Amino acid sequence: MINDVRNENLIKKMLYEVLYRCYKQLNRPVEALAMHELFAAYKDSVFLEINQFEIIQEAFKWDNEVQATQRELKNQQEKDQLKTTHFRKIILLLLIFFLVAGALIYVMVSNNAKNKMKRMALLQEIEILKKSDSNGLIISKDTLPLDRVAIEKYINRSINETDWKVLNILLNDPSISNNEIAKLAFMSVDGIGSSLRRMYEYFDLKETKYKKIALIIKAINICKEQMPGTEDQTKLS
Repeated sequence: MINDVRNENLIKKMLYEVLYRCYKQLNRPVEALAMHELFAAYKDSVFLEINQFEIIQEAFKWDNEVQATQRELKNQQEKDQLKTTHFRKIILLLLIFFLVAGALIYVMVSNNAKNKMKRMALLQEIEILKKSDSNGLIISKDTLPLDRVAIEKYINRSINETDWKVLNILLNDPSISNNEIAKLAFMSVDGIGSSLRRMYEYFDLKETKYKKIALIIKAINICKEQMPGTEDQTKLS
């Protein structure tokens, strides 16, 4: 619509310019002056319209640029917000991971320390049992020998030579591994495992982390109960 008005004014300007020249050539100054005034008026009008149109175009262009910039800023803000949220989630997950890992490490270290103390206490108990008689007095012998008859009587069955050999090896070193027992007994590791499982069943040992230590402690206590003086002590009590 703006273009139509501008074109119409431009045509009128050109028309009045032609009429002005014509009247001037015809030596009609009054009409020529009138046409010149109209020509000048429409010339200024067209100039103003052109300037206004250019101003409107620039304003429209600037408005589009502002809107595009605002959209870019909004998109960038949304991207930055997503990055911040993602970063916070990563930090939170890392924090949870380190807390859980720290807790697990603490539990593992605590359990290892407790198990180590328990193992040391059991080994110390074995040494005390091996070096004392039934009345709790320290004896001169380095170790208390196992009483095969007393043990077989307690478990109500005979012990084969393999199991007896394994039991005596444990008496000397309760913390020994199955591989080392196999070497000392000249047997396979599987054979040692079978022998230990049989004796765990014979001695009615429940689930425990230190079954070999518990086995030899029970065997020593069985032998101590059958030592001379035990019955007299029982009668006196």
